[in-house]
Amino acid sequence: MTSLTSNSEVWYSLVITRRREAWESMLTTLFLALWTLGLSFVLGTDMDRLLITPLNKILKFVRQLTANPFDAASELEMQKSNGNARGDIMEMQQMVVSLHKITRLLKVALGEAGIGILKQNLTSGEDQLLPMIPGKRVRACFGFCDIRDFTPTTESLQEDIMMFVNEVAGIVHEATVRTGGAPNKNIGDAFLCVWKIVAEAKTYNMRDLNFAIRSMPLTMSTAAMSPAQLEAMRNEARKEEDDNRSSTDRNNSMDDESNVSCADRALLAWLVVMKQMTILPHNFQLRENLCDEYVFGMGFGLHLGWAIEGAIGSEHKLDPSYLSPHVNITSRLENATKLYGVPLLMSAAFYRGLESRHNKRFCRKIDCVTVKGSHEKMLLYTFDIWHRKGRVLYCKYSDYKVKFEAAVDLYLNGDWTEARIEFLACKKLWPTDHPIEVLLEFMGSHQNLPPPLWAGFRALTEK
Repeated sequence: MTSLTSNSEVWYSLVITRRREAWESMLTTLFLALWTLGLSFVLGTDMDRLLITPLNKILKFVRQLTANPFDAASELEMQKSNGNARGDIMEMQQMVVSLHKITRLLKVALGEAGIGILKQNLTSGEDQLLPMIPGKRVRACFGFCDIRDFTPTTESLQEDIMMFVNEVAGIVHEATVRTGGAPNKNIGDAFLCVWKIVAEAKTYNMRDLNFAIRSMPLTMSTAAMSPAQLEAMRNEARKEEDDNRSSTDRNNSMDDESNVSCADRALLAWLVVMKQMTILPHNFQLRENLCDEYVFGMGFGLHLGWAIEGAIGSEHKLDPSYLSPHVNITSRLENATKLYGVPLLMSAAFYRGLESRHNKRFCRKIDCVTVKGSHEKMLLYTFDIWHRKGRVLYCKYSDYKVKFEAAVDLYLNGDWTEARIEFLACKKLWPTDHPIEVLLEFMGSHQNLPPPLWAGFRALTEK
């Protein structure tokens, strides 16, 4: 720097100042860079935790939902039970839970028959619902059951009838699912269940099925019972099982490890329902409300055949169902149990589908008929499991079965005179066997002579 008179000059060094400013600028820039990086990391972590990860989970769930709706719901339920879905944040987690609940409701509402409908609508890419979807032909065992004396039961229970019917539905559906079947229709006092015959289906053996049945949860009625009532019920069941074990276990032990057929599983489900139904009247006090002679009962029909699985309805209301004369035959068989006085009837096609020797041992041929809506004759079989309770069979069951079926063959072959003699002899051995009364009454209505055009069967005209 020069003075005004230019007589003197002064020199200043700014190196240190500039160097200090440079260091300060560099440190400030470094601090801001680190601060920005740290902030980005924190924001990125929160964004990943709060937004990206939940969105990816939702996207994955939606893709699984599109590919297989019911499996996606089962997988998410498993994750929730393991605690993997917990801890995710609020709104996004609520969306996942809501999707899960919607899927479960669809599963309950549509059932197994609705899987194809749901898949095709989710994968179609269309905005509108596609109700007009071609059906699929399947082979299956069809089971139909109905609550007896439903009108007086409804008048007795009034508002509690809904709880009663739902108790029955819970037992029927649980037994069906645990034996590899699927509930299809709830028709007030009646239920239709289906056991599809598919090549890739899971295989079952009798031991696994018995374990699944024994582990069935208690119904609401039994859960409401006192410990003393439950213990008394279990003791009674245990005593009955001990009485039957000597004859049953010897025949069933050889079947424990062998695979059982679809028909065996369907029959087992209905037998379990029969057993469980003995509990309900006591818990709902039906005898006290009606009369001491009231006996709660259900009828069961079983048939094996084909059906078209698909959706019935429109865009306003859809019902997954099975259309086939074989489904109608199952309903007719259940209704015929009232005529023959037995709890269960099965067709010859279903009987041929049984593979368990124990099950076939207690199946008894009782008649040959055509049902309303079908011109095809079929042999009828019942399953004799209740004969042990009455203690009115005055010979070995195997001997009685042979004698009765021989009488049925005489009746079908047109030798009614000899058939009547044999039926009367059977009646002395089992006085309470109602099919004998039905056949004797039918032959008596024709003066114990076969009609001129007798072809070995008769027509059941009731629906």
